[in-house]
Amino acid sequence: MELRTPAYDENYSIRVKRALIQGALTFYTMMGTPAAVNKIIETIFETGYIREWYEYGGDPYHFKAYTTNPAITSDDVEEFKRVLGSVKRLSAWLDEIVLDLSTPATKIYVGHWIHTGDFITLQKATL
Repeated sequence: MELRTPAYDENYSIRVKRALIQGALTFYTMMGTPAAVNKIIETIFETGYIREWYEYGGDPYHFKAYTTNPAITSDDVEEFKRVLGSVKRLSAWLDEIVLDLSTPATKIYVGHWIHTGDFITLQKATL
């Protein structure tokens, strides 16, 4: 099965190898579709998705790959580009890979406390 698993590489971690082998049959039914590219993004980058050209105003047949995993390396990116050629449709072109590290909007509360008082000088009692 390993020799026919799309995008399989002996250098992958055990986790990635298992995910590729487990989804091989399903993956073959999706080849050439955005779902196949999403599956590869999730397998190599652990998290991510694609946006088609009409979703961001790009050129026809182009897409962008997004990931939110801050631990990806340049080797992961190169591997993704290598594998992408075998799973995407031939008419699709990758514009860029975007590492999205944005955080959701949140409310920030600030408080302060002021204390004012008088100084009292104590003197030693004499007997």
